[in-house]
Amino acid sequence: MLISCEVHCNYFHELNDLGVNVLFPLYALSPATESECRMHMHEFWLAGFNGAIGSTGATHVAIEKCSYRLRNNHLRAKQHLTARGLT
Repeated sequence: MLISCEVHCNYFHELNDLGVNVLFPLYALSPATESECRMHMHEFWLAGFNGAIGSTGATHVAIEKCSYRLRNNHLRAKQHLTARGLT
């Protein structure tokens, strides 16, 4: 079963809105007190990242029809294709 581009685009925007407006405020919290910072710093210290209190991640979505003049703006170091990072 194929999904049309329009349906896929609408789904992506709905999912993105859910992530930005609902999920991010619920689950992406910054440490508010010194004790919370120390707790997170300890977890990173155990992993060998002394002084860190948080980390970020991203999903890269490939852009198949990127114009040549914009190609360098969208190249990623880990991938040999044009992509945008979604955080």
